[in-house]
Amino acid sequence: MFRWQKLVVGAVLSAAAFSLSAVANLAAAAAPQNAVVVYYTLLHNRDEGDENGVGKTQRVAQEIAKQTNSTLLEIKNVKKYPADYDETVDIARDELNQGVKLPMAAPVDVSAYQDIYLGMPCWWSSYPRVFATWFESQDFSGKNIYVFVTHGGSRYGRIINDIKAAVPNANVQPLLEMHDGDVYDYSDEELAEEVSQALGEL
Repeated sequence: MFRWQKLVVGAVLSAAAFSLSAVANLAAAAAPQNAVVVYYTLLHNRDEGDENGVGKTQRVAQEIAKQTNSTLLEIKNVKKYPADYDETVDIARDELNQGVKLPMAAPVDVSAYQDIYLGMPCWWSSYPRVFATWFESQDFSGKNIYVFVTHGGSRYGRIINDIKAAVPNANVQPLLEMHDGDVYDYSDEELAEEVSQALGEL
C-alpha cells in the first residue's frame, strides 16, 4: 500500500473512531443519572439559620453523594421553624401528633432516579413532616430508598417503618444512623470511613 493510501485509511479510521466516541459521549450525557441523594437539615429551615452553613444531615449527605457520584438535592419548608431549639422541638411533636403535611419550598423531583439515598434528622422517632408532603408528590414504585439519619439518641426510631408505610411500593432499607455529636466531631477521613462502610454493607 502506498504511503498516501495509508494516510487516507488512517484518517478515515480516526474520523470513525472520533464519531463513535462523540456518539457515546452524547448518549452518556443524555442518559439519566441512576442515583440521587435527597436530604433535609434543620439549619436551613429555622429562623436565623445559616443558609451557607453545613448542617449535620447535610454533611453526611455530601459525603454519600461524593462516594456514590450522585446528584445532591435538598428539601426545604415554606415556613421556617423558630430560632429557639426547644420551641422547634415542641412544634415538631405537635406536627407529628396531628399528622401535619408541611408545604415544600420547591419541588424535588426524583422520577429520573432508581436509587435514592434519603437523609433527615430523627424527630420524635419519625421524619420531619415536610417529608409527608414529598412522599405524596412522587411515584416511588420500584425505587430503592436507602435511609440515613442523624439523631440525639433515638437512632432510626420508627423512621424506616414510617417511610415503608408512606411509600409501600418502594424498597426501603436502612443505610446509616449517626449521633448528632459525632457528625461534627468526626474528621473528614473518619466520616468518609463511616459512609464507605455503610455503603459497602448494602
